[in-house]
Amino acid sequence: MGVRKVSKTISKEIESSLEKNQKPVDSLMWFLSIVGPISTIPQIVQIYGEKSADGVSILSWSLYLLIALSASAYAIVHKQKVILIGNILWSLTYIAVIVGAIIYG
Repeated sequence: MGVRKVSKTISKEIESSLEKNQKPVDSLMWFLSIVGPISTIPQIVQIYGEKSADGVSILSWSLYLLIALSASAYAIVHKQKVILIGNILWSLTYIAVIVGAIIYG
């Protein structure tokens, strides 16, 4: 699935949720599910930019990935789209860090 298609899917989900008289906390969760993973970008940029993963624990980031994948499974079972999308985005950032740590560690 391309980045453009993922972006359109996320946009549709946000619009759909906002249209259904969602509570403010629901809108906050959509916001956090997108902004949260963005917070990992500086770590990714540092690893790939400096071509160094000094101080990056593959074990820790792998456990974060395992937790995100488990939460994704929960979201699928309970049909929680906001949790699923957020954890998929987190998983992608974790994978980027792990791969960078393997390459440059």
